[in-house]
Amino acid sequence: MSRPTHPQIEFAKRHLVGELSTFNASSAIFRLENLLEEIKDVQQHLQPILDDRWAPAFFEFTAYYRVAFVTCLEWHGKSRLYDLFTFEPTTIKANHIKQAVTDQKLAQMVSEGLTIPQLLAGSNSISTIEAYSDAIGRVFEFIGAPDDAFTKIMSQKNGDSATNGETLKDLFVGRNNLVHEIGIQNIGHRNIRDFDSFEEAWERGHQILKILRSLEGVITDYAPPLFPNRLGEDGYPVNEEDLLRQVIEASENKIQGHLELDPDDIAPLSVEAWLEERQRSAAYIDAQIELIDSLALAGWNYYDVRPFLRKSLLKQRIQFLDQLLQQVG
Repeated sequence: MSRPTHPQIEFAKRHLVGELSTFNASSAIFRLENLLEEIKDVQQHLQPILDDRWAPAFFEFTAYYRVAFVTCLEWHGKSRLYDLFTFEPTTIKANHIKQAVTDQKLAQMVSEGLTIPQLLAGSNSISTIEAYSDAIGRVFEFIGAPDDAFTKIMSQKNGDSATNGETLKDLFVGRNNLVHEIGIQNIGHRNIRDFDSFEEAWERGHQILKILRSLEGVITDYAPPLFPNRLGEDGYPVNEEDLLRQVIEASENKIQGHLELDPDDIAPLSVEAWLEERQRSAAYIDAQIELIDSLALAGWNYYDVRPFLRKSLLKQRIQFLDQLLQQVG
């Protein structure tokens, strides 16, 4: 009887393999925005009910938005750490692998065709402000952000209230208490219950959203152009297809430069033949892109898989050019 697949392996298969991946910073931000919209929508319908009750009047479920907010922070920290490991595998330390990999998981990883960064993605735990700070701090360090970039964002205040760092710490602690404990603050007299009004829940979530956007702004400013899942200055994902086409053009120009330096009698390929190959390749890619765009594909859960197919096509060209460059370079 075969052993059940380890949860870390299942996590990688769900979120990191295939055409549908939401394991990125933009998903965390999008989820937060949806939650904030929902709070306002629900408040419109339910606040009048609370206004007719004796104070303190509240609903228990509003406190659980803290759980959703922390999930967004966890997703943000874990996905950015995965982006780092994928982009620069040398940033993976031996202790990361030792803590995350067992013989069983390693065997399943190989059988599923997964990579070490994909395995680590499901094993990293970000359940405290310290763990979150460490994850984002490592990304900032790699991209060459100013040493005080993270500290500056965490020390900012929202008006006269707590700093961003204090807000995150309180949120992580409150979430952990909420999901793991039942204290007097949960079942005691309503006068001593720990609850959130709709306005308080919205303000907390809005503050988290501003923090994420500030952190992502640093990554936008300092990360290399091809760093995974970069966001543009407008806060939305950059067009990765444009970046891939730029890489293709740069690689093709580099190959052409090597061919131009070699005398015709020893060059592995003439410049004229290479130019013709570039034209044929460009025509082929354009034809394939046109085919992909014409497909009536909604994909899994009404997800448009055509961008994934277009990027896969361009990445195949880049992989071939890298191998060709090794031969002619």
